[in-house]
Amino acid sequence: MSQKSSPRTRASYVDSHSLKLPPRKYREFVNDLKQQIQGDQEIIRKLKLEASLHQQVESSLRATLTKERRLRQLAEESEIDALQHRKEVLLQNEMLKAALAASEEV
Repeated sequence: MSQKSSPRTRASYVDSHSLKLPPRKYREFVNDLKQQIQGDQEIIRKLKLEASLHQQVESSLRATLTKERRLRQLAEESEIDALQHRKEVLLQNEMLKAALAASEEV
């Protein structure tokens, strides 16, 4: 058999002869490589899933923080409104007391 393939093709093609392995050992070697590739692909799949879950958790945390900030802001606004209402009621009470005191003097 004559070798008509280019050096590049010969370099990328591996067989039992080029590895100097008997056919049985070569098959074992190839099967081991296939198992390693499958294992690596499984690890990659799990890492991608984990990365996706991390992104979902991060997104959820960001949304939660945004809601928490908004609730805090609403609580502060509500507290300010309550204090302003209390101030208005106290002013009205003072005005009523003053009016009552003025009416009792007359």
